[in-house]
Amino acid sequence: MRSQRSNNRLYYWLIGVGVLLGIFGFFFVQDAARVEWLYSNHFYPIYSYVPTILFSWLPFSVGDLFYVAALCSLLMLCLRVVRFLILRQWQSAGRSGLQFVTMTMVLHHLFYVGWGLNYYRQPLAATYNLEVDHIPASAYEVVLDSLIRRANVLRKQVDDGAIDYDQNKEQLEHVMANDTIFDAVLRKKNIHAKYPISSHLVSYFAVNGYFNPFTHEAHINALTPWPSFPFTVVHELAHQMGIGFEDECNFIAFQILAQHPNPWYAYSAHYSAIQSLLAAMRVAQPESFKHYVALLHPQILRDMQNEREFWSKYNGTVNYISGIFYNHYLQHNNQPEGAQRYGMMNRLIVAWSKKNSY
Repeated sequence: MRSQRSNNRLYYWLIGVGVLLGIFGFFFVQDAARVEWLYSNHFYPIYSYVPTILFSWLPFSVGDLFYVAALCSLLMLCLRVVRFLILRQWQSAGRSGLQFVTMTMVLHHLFYVGWGLNYYRQPLAATYNLEVDHIPASAYEVVLDSLIRRANVLRKQVDDGAIDYDQNKEQLEHVMANDTIFDAVLRKKNIHAKYPISSHLVSYFAVNGYFNPFTHEAHINALTPWPSFPFTVVHELAHQMGIGFEDECNFIAFQILAQHPNPWYAYSAHYSAIQSLLAAMRVAQPESFKHYVALLHPQILRDMQNEREFWSKYNGTVNYISGIFYNHYLQHNNQPEGAQRYGMMNRLIVAWSKKNSY
């Protein structure tokens, strides 16, 4: 009995430390410039060596196994609490409850210390002096028109029958390592992308890629339709290199790939940006939407249709439920727009265009 109380004290102590860290973290993230300088510029580049040394060289996804182990452990603890409560074994139920709370808190702090504080760093718009507020609709239309004209040319140059995902995944890692556009914000300590253990299973969650903040592994769905593959790789590598916001990862992927001499890379950037701009226009300006869709080359329209057909095979309950959870996850992490945050790259693209005469 005395030993059990002593062990419980350890859980209470860990929970108490966790609460204090949570309070400290709450006040720490109130200043984006402080997070940018102290965490993103100094702590994260050093800390990222740890997962690089431990996991990047392994040919399989450690992060996927970690997720399964963590979820199974938490579920087991929940079931133990319920079981002990039914048996009226109050002390055992309390101990299992303490274990559950402690494990949850440890995972929470590992997430934020290891990567999650990047959600609170200084926005790219502030870093690069981009005016993203009060952009007129006409500015979006000018950029969209330019993107469509360029995409129509690029699509004719792409030989989609000669695409090699493995070779180009490595080449895209090299592209990110040698980028100079966003050199001030990308932490080039861990640049490596992997495939999930099961891309087929991942497809049911309707994602082209995802980043594991515990193991720092950037995952690319190997079944991703080819027009979106380069854009997805760079997006996930941007997360790995310290960018939290989804719209900023999209924006970085666009800017790095849009002018690349490889027509597939450049087409992927234009293809993704056009879809994002059209999606926003479809609701706000339906007539303009029809006009710009009509300007797209038939091959681009077929690419979009093929991609919709691909994802339609995986639509279902898993996709719906995971979408709800992910939306709340983004809202909880300094992105109140939720999944709509992805589309906010539109304003960054237009603001960059106005500033740099795209």
